[in-house]
Amino acid sequence: MSIKEALAAYKVPDNIDRRCLPETVARPISSNYYVQTSFWRLWDPSLVSTFSESCRKVLFKNNYHILLCHRRIIVVDKNQQPFSFPPFSCAINDVHIEKASSRCLLVVVGLTEGVFTALVRHEDHQYYVKKTFFTPTSTSISRIHRLKKDLFGLCYENCSVQILSLQLLGDELDVFLYKGIRNWYAIGLSLFSRKIHRDSLFDQTTGYMMVLSDKDLSLWTCAEDGEFHVQSSLDLKKEAVAVLPSNVKGIVAVVVLSSGDRVPVSVHQASKRPRVGLLNSYTLSLEAEKVVKLPASISVISVSHACTGANTIIMYDELTMSLITIVQNVQPLPLHEHSNFRADVVSQINLNEKACSLSFEGNPGTSDRGIFWVYNDRMSIMGLKRVSLSKLMREKYLNSKIEGEKLLAKLSPEYYAELLIDAALGGFPLERVSSSLNALLLPVVKNQSTLRLSPAVIGFTNFMIREVDKLNEICSSSSYWEQINDINRSRQRLLHGCTALSTFLLQNGWLDSTTDLSLKWSCFEAHSHHSITERTAIDAQAQYLCTLLDLSKHASILAWLYMLLIEAGKPELFNRTLSQSLRDEDPTEFEVRYTLDLLSCRDLRLTEKLLHEVQLLPPKAQLAVRIHSWVQRGKPVEAMKAAKEHADVIRKFGLFEYVCDLLEQTNAEVLPTAHLLLDHYRSDPRGSSKLLTMLENLSLSGGRLKQNLKYIFDSNDQSHLWDVIFNWMEQHDLTDERIEIFASLVAEYRKDINFTGTPTGRFFYCWSQEGQGNHLVAAKLFGELARSSHVVPLSIRLICIQHSLQNASSDVDKLTQFLLLLQKQLIELLNRHLKSRTGEFVCTKAEIESDISLLQQQCLEERNLFEIAGRYQALGGASVQLDILKINSVYPEEVVSCAVLGMITFLKAVGLTAEEAAKRVLQEYLPSFQERFPIYQIILFLSFDGKEIGEIVKTLLRNEVSPIAIFAALSRLVYDHGKKKFSLGNTVQELVLIIQRIPVENRSVYISHLLQCIRGILVREYHAVELTQSDMVALKTAEETLINMP
Repeated sequence: MSIKEALAAYKVPDNIDRRCLPETVARPISSNYYVQTSFWRLWDPSLVSTFSESCRKVLFKNNYHILLCHRRIIVVDKNQQPFSFPPFSCAINDVHIEKASSRCLLVVVGLTEGVFTALVRHEDHQYYVKKTFFTPTSTSISRIHRLKKDLFGLCYENCSVQILSLQLLGDELDVFLYKGIRNWYAIGLSLFSRKIHRDSLFDQTTGYMMVLSDKDLSLWTCAEDGEFHVQSSLDLKKEAVAVLPSNVKGIVAVVVLSSGDRVPVSVHQASKRPRVGLLNSYTLSLEAEKVVKLPASISVISVSHACTGANTIIMYDELTMSLITIVQNVQPLPLHEHSNFRADVVSQINLNEKACSLSFEGNPGTSDRGIFWVYNDRMSIMGLKRVSLSKLMREKYLNSKIEGEKLLAKLSPEYYAELLIDAALGGFPLERVSSSLNALLLPVVKNQSTLRLSPAVIGFTNFMIREVDKLNEICSSSSYWEQINDINRSRQRLLHGCTALSTFLLQNGWLDSTTDLSLKWSCFEAHSHHSITERTAIDAQAQYLCTLLDLSKHASILAWLYMLLIEAGKPELFNRTLSQSLRDEDPTEFEVRYTLDLLSCRDLRLTEKLLHEVQLLPPKAQLAVRIHSWVQRGKPVEAMKAAKEHADVIRKFGLFEYVCDLLEQTNAEVLPTAHLLLDHYRSDPRGSSKLLTMLENLSLSGGRLKQNLKYIFDSNDQSHLWDVIFNWMEQHDLTDERIEIFASLVAEYRKDINFTGTPTGRFFYCWSQEGQGNHLVAAKLFGELARSSHVVPLSIRLICIQHSLQNASSDVDKLTQFLLLLQKQLIELLNRHLKSRTGEFVCTKAEIESDISLLQQQCLEERNLFEIAGRYQALGGASVQLDILKINSVYPEEVVSCAVLGMITFLKAVGLTAEEAAKRVLQEYLPSFQERFPIYQIILFLSFDGKEIGEIVKTLLRNEVSPIAIFAALSRLVYDHGKKKFSLGNTVQELVLIIQRIPVENRSVYISHLLQCIRGILVREYHAVELTQSDMVALKTAEETLINMP
């Protein structure tokens, strides 16, 4: 393994063996150096009496002393400022209080009739109740436990458990009580149990809820359904008073008996068969370990209260009115002759006054510091301060060289080194013990190929790993208001420990390594294929120490960044645990990522905090913070200056685009991107490839690319750079969306460009000729490129033909532009069909894509375009055909009729009525075609749709069709009688009415023509037509009318 892997796999050994009973040593309180007593007056004793109440119990929660009276709660903050809630209608059993924001408190009160929730605002040294909720319960609530964010566990008097959900959104508070117990055993327990709740605890690490009753101890776990389920129970033969958390590995809790004895409890996997009525079999079981008794010299009759913290237990005996303190697993003072001797130091204090409750005030991450509060029914009567061994050693031994050597002789070298760092955190200079410590820092060469780290380094490792584990535990716990402060305290302790240790090691040369070694590590030993000398061992140990210090510093930095993410309201961005970030990958990558996440919040307050300790961050993150700080202070010039000074570092760390975007957002007018690009090229002309890569990645949004290129071209000192950039631009295909920007810059800055054979080069040459004012040449070149047989995108052809017309207009160019626009229209029809089709393709998909490709890349002749459009009449392709027919009169009548019929059929297919479709076609195309327009097809289309001939004629007249054109179309109907299904009589009558609309001087030709037609029908000259009686009458009537018509 590597050093990093060995450190990641290392677990600090537990000093307590749960299978062995700990030694107990009785000491008078005056000789118990681990506990210091003091007397406090935290509030006025008359405080309770002013409310006409009496205090039953006092709690300490999250820096607040909470006095539980019979019908009221009184809360005293750290400034001794009290506030209270109005009287409740029932008894109060438990209270939880925590900060919900900088100005708001969340208060949860467990009552005999339900749970009361309140949101309290703290402002101008006053407390105001803003919102309250009351949720009734069927059973009295005995204890409230905070499970995680927004969730609380309620332990009832009958020892059942339920979950309370509290969601706080601004000033809105939503309270929801889970349905509760679904396990049959738990339901029976809640309905028929005679057990009475005495105490309970919730372990955040394991998720276990331990509920102590007057009969047994039960274990509850939260299942995936979000409810607590009882797993097992442990019968207690003796009366139990309290259940306390344990810091011993393998022990989940300690039950305190009324005799003062302690019962350690462990949890084991079990495979029992389910009992009758149970939905689930037990998977966990509780097991009582050997009872730990008090020393015989300690007199205890009846313990009523117990509390734990800082690796210490205190108990109160209500009959003797005395306190028992048990400082666990420490070395009794004065030191025992055996270096590793540890024991529980027990002392008894006579209070001579009745105490109503005990509580502990301490910080997570510190196992040997804190203060216990002892309360009576009026105030706090005593404070017991837990003193760390490092402080005691510093005061009693380390300040004296002689006593320090005595201490070294009695302690194990590993523990001595560990103790020294702890003492250094309290201000003790390690230089005072440099001689003894240096002696402990020599590694051991076990044989020619194996070395073992020195005892001091093992002690340093134990200290650092233990502190990292504590920090990881705080960061991984569910969120709470004081979490930020706890993280900061723990990470400062780790960071200061690293600083003190590294300073000493550097001064004494223990971090100097002259050889890069490749060793295989296993815990504290390293193996090599080559012989290991004393010098090699020292070098290897130096590498180990550097890795240990680096990982510890990275842990402190990551915890600091997580703390800031919590402040920013984005803790979810820290998506890995602290230990995972240190173990799996390079932690600097996470440090940079989280720093950039914090900077993206654009919060100057957070940026200032990053800047204050910016030296801790990796260089990439440092640079980003410094530039961000200038930007957020409203000083873009200074930000630009800083970016230019560190241009090489910006490119090295891949921050170029990040910095450019940041500067562009704040002061785009100064073109920061162009400035940085040009400065880079001036410093290193060989870096043109990097410059072009950066230009390639520039966004088109807001004209950034053109603005930056213009700035570069306006710099007259870089003529060689012009050639590089113009060659780069010419390498782009005409399909590139930037090609028109490039061409416009060629026209402005490179009028001497030579003609090249590539399509892009020809395009640029056209623009350069236009820029020089050679309009006729430019028009000719643009027109030729627009009609080129080479593959040229349609968008470029349209640009070319537009420029050609602007320089010198010609009929050929106008026709080309017209046809190219028709190609574009047809492409849009086909793309729309491919994307939004609901049925089958009108052709195969491959055929459609092939036609689209042809239309996009070539300039088609009229006939080819007409043919392709004809294949897609069902999609509206007839409109393209009709537009072509408008400008060309050589097409036969059948072609025009087919296109008109295709167009009108398409319009009806897309939802228009037959009359609306006919109207649309007539209005759009009749003026262009005039007499060439096939009115006959319109009449047939409308007649097939069920329209009478009279309605059709009116429709035609309303759409400005001339009477002569209608006459010709109706005459054709008469001649086609027998082939087309329509009324001959009605048609002839409409013909007579149409003639009446023709001027008198022009009627004779049409009258003669119609008379000849009628008479021919009457004598059956036309197709042996069989006439009905009504047709005969209509024809004869029409004949008489025409004869008498003027």
